[in-house]
Amino acid sequence: MGTDNPMAYMTENTNLQRALLSKIEQDGQGRIVVQEGRKVEEMRMGEGGRWVGLRFGNDWVRGGVVVGADGYNSPVRAFSDIASFGHGYDTHAIVATLHHSPIHNHTAFQRFLPTGPIAFLPLGHDSTTLVWSTSPRLVVAYKALGPEGLATMINLGFFMHEQGLEGINTQILAAHDKGERFNLAFLDEQWNTILNNLTTEQTKSLPPPIASVAPNSIASFPLKLSHAESYIGDRTVLVGDAAHTIHPLAGQGLNMGLADVKVLGDVWEKVKSNGGDLGAYTSLLPYTRERYPANHLLLSTTDKLHYLFSTRIPGINWARSVGMDVINELGPIKKLLMGRVGAQASGTSTTANGGSPMRPQGSVYERAADGMDAFRNVKTVAGMAVAAGRELVKGGARQVLERLAK
Repeated sequence: MGTDNPMAYMTENTNLQRALLSKIEQDGQGRIVVQEGRKVEEMRMGEGGRWVGLRFGNDWVRGGVVVGADGYNSPVRAFSDIASFGHGYDTHAIVATLHHSPIHNHTAFQRFLPTGPIAFLPLGHDSTTLVWSTSPRLVVAYKALGPEGLATMINLGFFMHEQGLEGINTQILAAHDKGERFNLAFLDEQWNTILNNLTTEQTKSLPPPIASVAPNSIASFPLKLSHAESYIGDRTVLVGDAAHTIHPLAGQGLNMGLADVKVLGDVWEKVKSNGGDLGAYTSLLPYTRERYPANHLLLSTTDKLHYLFSTRIPGINWARSVGMDVINELGPIKKLLMGRVGAQASGTSTTANGGSPMRPQGSVYERAADGMDAFRNVKTVAGMAVAAGRELVKGGARQVLERLAK
């Protein structure tokens, strides 16, 4: 992507945390108290449901609402008795910080392998974040290679053809299962062969070769899709991973959480200006009406993309490649998708049957969001597929693109 029209920005988590703490210190004087090194040991609903209390040791703090921004295993969600649906993937992700030769590092790369996507996400001119989703067995075996072996394996993951990678994976797993250390010299030999045969054109369209991996940065975690059946409870509201978790192939987990917080803040500004109760159920309804359908659509789409890009069935491969080429050539559609990937916080609030807002109750709300998801996807994709299919037969892909773009 060019620097004049970026699709997204990357920042290290420590920089984001530092900026947020600085903002709290600047604007939160007398209004915000940061409690570090203390654990919430108990939550309790106050008399008449007018407040909720949190216990820190022997001290109680009470307020009108508690925000559950406490991750996938959210105690606030459990306290609110809000169920969560979804499924785990037979996939783990390896994350690490990569070092390479200094470059004009403004382009992200992602390769969809049969075992899962490997992503190169730029941080600085000589450093990059890795997110490699693959099978749990391979994650363990890759980490056992050590930083040096993992660096070479990452290079092979981006540059080597799939059949060669499959053979190397088989050997790595066999050695790991036997408790043997894999021969890193063999990996170096494979990489040097590829490196010596790279063309100038290939080097322009692929990420820079990785020189090393920061040892302390290597970590892994299981991947899962989950969505809470509601974002609001009695004097509680969920944001971020407490409300939803997503496959990282689109890099939208943090963006979705930030969008949640932005919308919740806007809703509270309006409630406050009207003298309302910030924790009242009806006060929080606009937040869940806006964010639940938007998040569910992105969760569902990403889930489908995971399975679509994992398959190697010839017919699906062809359709997937043609579809991506068509989207890449259609400027307006491409821009629309890029905007969606940004997980914008704005959206259209919806009501049931054109009447009063309804509380999202379990599978009912899930089905409603699924229905909207299916209708939008089927209508859009089917319309494009039929129109493009007819024109492809008549006059070729280029004519289709020129005609649709007019």
